[in-house]
Formats: sequence, C-alpha cells, structure tokens
Amino acid sequence: MSLKRDVAVTLATRLISRLLALATGIILARELGPAGRGIVALALVLPYILQEFSNLGLDMSNTHLASKEPRLAPQVSANTLTAYILVSIVVYGILLLFLGYFKEWFFAEVPDKDLWLATPLLPLNLLLLNFNSINIAQGRIQAFNLVNLVQTGGAFLLITIFLPILGYGVTMAVLANVLACLAAMLVACFSFIRHNPLTMGFHLTVLGRQIRYAILNYLGNLLNFLNFRVDLLIVSHYLNATEVGFYTVASGLVRSLRIIPQSVQTILFPKVSAQTPEEANRTTTLVFRQTGVIMLILGLGCALLAYPALWLLYGADYLPATGVTIILSISLIALFGNNEILFTDLAGRGKPIYDVWGSALILAINIPLSVYLTPRVGIVGAALATSISALVSVVYTQWAFHRVAKISIWRDMLVKVSDFTSLFSAVLDFILRRQKSHSQG
Repeated sequence: MSLKRDVAVTLATRLISRLLALATGIILARELGPAGRGIVALALVLPYILQEFSNLGLDMSNTHLASKEPRLAPQVSANTLTAYILVSIVVYGILLLFLGYFKEWFFAEVPDKDLWLATPLLPLNLLLLNFNSINIAQGRIQAFNLVNLVQTGGAFLLITIFLPILGYGVTMAVLANVLACLAAMLVACFSFIRHNPLTMGFHLTVLGRQIRYAILNYLGNLLNFLNFRVDLLIVSHYLNATEVGFYTVASGLVRSLRIIPQSVQTILFPKVSAQTPEEANRTTTLVFRQTGVIMLILGLGCALLAYPALWLLYGADYLPATGVTIILSISLIALFGNNEILFTDLAGRGKPIYDVWGSALILAINIPLSVYLTPRVGIVGAALATSISALVSVVYTQWAFHRVAKISIWRDMLVKVSDFTSLFSAVLDFILRRQKSHSQG
C-alpha cells in the first residue's frame, strides 16, 4: 500500500475506534456521574503509567529493526516478549510493596479492589505492544487496525452491558476495559503467529542493537507520556474525583481529535525508517503541513462548539469542563496538533535523542506550572500549564527538525495556500470517485 492509502485506512479505523471510545466515555459519564467517572479514570491511569515505565522502548525498536531488516523480526519479538514477562513480574512485586504509599497521594478516592483489578492491563498491553509492533513493521496494517477496533469495540459493548443494562458501577467498568484489552491482545497474537514463530529467550546480539535504539526512545516516550498524564495526577492530588471527572471528559474529548496525526505517525515511522534523508524530507514536510491545516480547522471548531457538545453528549453536570475544553482545543489541536509528527520523523531517522531532551524540557515546565496554577484556579490552571508547555514543545521541535533535516522552516514548514487548495481538491476528488463508483454499481 502507498503512504496515502495506509494513512487513509488507518485514519478510518481510528475514527471508528474514537467514536466507540467517545460513546463509551459518554456512557461512563452519564451512568457514574463526575465523581465516578473520575474514579474510573484514576484506576485505569495506574496500569498505563506502569506500562510506560515498563515497556523499555522495545516496541519502537521492534518496528525500527524489523522494518530495516525483516529477517530479524522473530528474534526481536522473542527478546521483547521475554523482557516484558520478566518486567511485569518485577512491577507486580513493587506494587505489593509500595502501592499503599502512592495511593494516599494520587488515588485516595479509588477503592483498593478497583486499583488491583486494573493492574492486569499492564502485562496485557505490553504483550499487545510487542505483537502490534511486528505487525506494523511487516506491513499488516489491517491487522493493526483490527486490533484497535476489537479493543475499543469490546470496551463499548461490555460497558453498555454492564452499566446501563445490568446497572453495575465502577468495578465492572474497570473489568470491561481489562477484558477488551485481553481480546485485542489475542487478535494481535494470532496475526503475529500466522507469519512468525512464537518463541521466547534472549538473542543477545540482536538484543544489544535493540537496547541501543530503544533506550533513547524509552526515555522520550516516558517523558512524553508523563507530560500528557501528570496534569491528571496533579488535579487528583490538589482537588477531588469530581474535578478529575471534569478534566478527564474535557481532555478526552479534545484528544479524540488527535486521530489524524496519530494515524499519520503510525504509518510514517516505518516509512521514514526505510527512506533516505531526502525522501524523508519530502514526505514529512508535506504531511506536516497538510495535517496542520486539518488540525487548525478541527481545533477551532471544537473550541466554538465546546459548550453545546458537552451539554448534548455528557449532560449539564459536565458544563464546568467547558473552559478546559476551549483552552485545550486551541492549544493542543488548532495550533500544535501536528507537532508530534516531527518527533516521529526524527525517531525514524535514528535520532530519538531530540525527543528525550524535548520531553524533559516540557515536563520541567509543565510540572511546576501545574503545581502552581491548579490549587489557585482549579482545572483551568492545569489546562493552561499544559498549553504553555505545548508552545515550548513546538519551538523546540521546529529547531530540532531544522537541525537534522537541514530544511528551511519558512519555506518548507509553514502552511501555504496551496496546502488548503490541494487538501480541498483531494477531498473533492474522493467524493466524486465515490459517487461515480456508486452510480456504476
């Protein structure tokens, strides 16, 4: 498949997945209320934080190495699978010793049973990362997209059954997410073993190459993840579960619009890994500008429609989230929504160090600002801290990409009028071709 076709298929799949996730979030919000929604968000954020600490960057190294040298796919997968199982055992031991201490800081309102019920998401997601990373590297984009649909569709189906129909609460909502992740992992595993042997053990020569690439990606992804999640933990620490519920709904609604750059990143990374620098320059700059046009339109639209969207989708109880939704829509989507594409390009060129330093800089700004603003102006303060950090990220990323790619920011990176017209022409051409195919059918 071509880059455009892969991106289009992945985008369509992610759009369906995000709609399912949005519907799931609406059900949770309406059935559990702001406080219950906040408790579910906090219970689920724990295993995802642990996952980011535990994945060691090996999933990225899987895709990178298997794209460059397809014959290494079984060996890199065996290394990663073995490492993830060992790491999961170690993390569970650490949880047994220290969860009680951290619970009082960030999870005080979450029942113990719900926190522990969510922890199987750690090993399940790690296994899912391993299988999916090889599926992407070997060009099985349809399998990768199917996994996303199974996970989001499974969660929607189970939560619809458990909450509105059977009347269960927080615990069953957490269980639904665990079961959906299990189903997705099994689908990814089946796709993998159809084309590769499923083995375990360490292949030390290949593992050394994985670690050299993975360590910088690991640090960058970990810091980047914390930048997206630290605001939720700070809101939980200084405020309460109800405010967490408001913030979760607002940030979830806004970040659902990131399906376009995320779809592009999924396809772009293996492409850039296999391209020459000149080819990568042409591919990334065009994709960056056209994605920027789309995100500008989506972000401004979301900001304008924030109040009616929250009222219609979630109900009047969630209208206090309007201010946060507007701030995050303008900053994270309209202005900076395509920024991560450049980090993906740099990682594909074997330069993940720039992501590490950039994410560290942003985190160093985000945490103090959030700690200062959240107790004083509430969840709006957390949103402002995230937005200021995003602005710093854009400046840094443009500098880093210019340094590596040796391109002109003014000539190659800024959106042009032709980007609007070419995008409009592409959409119009797609609509006309669809109408022609229907008329011929």
